[in-house]
Amino acid sequence: MTLSPNFTFKDFMKTPYYNGQSEMRMIYLGKKYIINGKEYYVSLFFEDGFLNVVNLTYADESISEEDEMKRKEIHDKILEENGIEVNKEYGWGKVVSSYDPKGNSSNIIIAYRHLMSI
Repeated sequence: MTLSPNFTFKDFMKTPYYNGQSEMRMIYLGKKYIINGKEYYVSLFFEDGFLNVVNLTYADESISEEDEMKRKEIHDKILEENGIEVNKEYGWGKVVSSYDPKGNSSNIIIAYRHLMSI
């Protein structure tokens, strides 16, 4: 599956990843996916029928809850290695490496279209 700002929920419904999910909620794809040789958990969010947000979480099970900031550091490094500037606005959206202290989780967030306020 190739994701882009033009990817729609109707496109998603045609993929093997669709199993009746609602476009009104965050869609967790459920298992680990390999992207550029690394395993990630992936979730998608659609708005007005278009893909709006892709969340990637590096799936290194050796990182404990207490060390979740290490995952954020790994996310930062992955983005840097791929020439992606964190928080830079591109014509299609932006990429953010985030850490949520309340949920003690870190993600790479790819935000398309009108969710530019992340």
